[in-house]
Amino acid sequence: MFLGTVISDLKTYKCTGFSGVPSHYQMLLKKSKTFKETTFPDLRYVTQAGGKLHNVFIEEFVKTFPSIKFYVMYGQTEATARLSYLPPDLVIEKLGSIGRAIPGVTLLILDEFGNELPVGKVGEIVAYGGNIMSGYYQDPDTTSKTLMNGWLHTGDLAKKDEDGFIFVVAREKEIIKVGGKRVRPKEIEEVILTVPEVVDCTIKGIYDDIQGEALKAYVVLEGVVDENEIRDKILKGCKAKLALYKIPQIFDFKFNMSIKPTGKK
Repeated sequence: MFLGTVISDLKTYKCTGFSGVPSHYQMLLKKSKTFKETTFPDLRYVTQAGGKLHNVFIEEFVKTFPSIKFYVMYGQTEATARLSYLPPDLVIEKLGSIGRAIPGVTLLILDEFGNELPVGKVGEIVAYGGNIMSGYYQDPDTTSKTLMNGWLHTGDLAKKDEDGFIFVVAREKEIIKVGGKRVRPKEIEEVILTVPEVVDCTIKGIYDDIQGEALKAYVVLEGVVDENEIRDKILKGCKAKLALYKIPQIFDFKFNMSIKPTGKK
């Protein structure tokens, strides 16, 4: 129902803009048989926020609709609600970036001791500006852990390139330790999502009595497919692009995405 309604409304109401979270674009590009074949003469731009949309979907959208401007945005509710954006003309050149800070906001990448990190080094994104919240309502403990000297600690791990563009690599709480080695789920998800039959992928750590944590891949598939063949295809791609300890050991295949009312996973 979502897919048909969105496609119909975009044309019926001659929409000039569309805002979506990652799951919206994933469903439109992978689950709809008509979206990529439909023209939207009035649609000038789309915006994406609410989490990271994997590069493969951004590339597919831009390739399919080259005349529609694609804005990548990043923010948090605590920042009411934007912190950075990536201009459409740089979406492919800076693929995977959340861009640079919006006017009036300062974004830094800090290490665990509060020191600003150089280009290419991974640390936490912290933000300062007039749009940052005063604190959580009647929750001074959480506020003190999130706001420090006016700086919002986002919990997102990222790095900057030589031009100052920021690339989020993981949520701090998402890091999985396999045999003592730190694994970023999004790196693995990007590889698995290149398989055409895959609509969505989420990597999680599960208890393992030998390595501490093992990697489990929750994979959403499209169409009538043989799960054994897809597993082999995924493993082949992972072996070609990832270190051995980053390859999932367990797979859970589904055919429907589980999302919240907001559209987020």
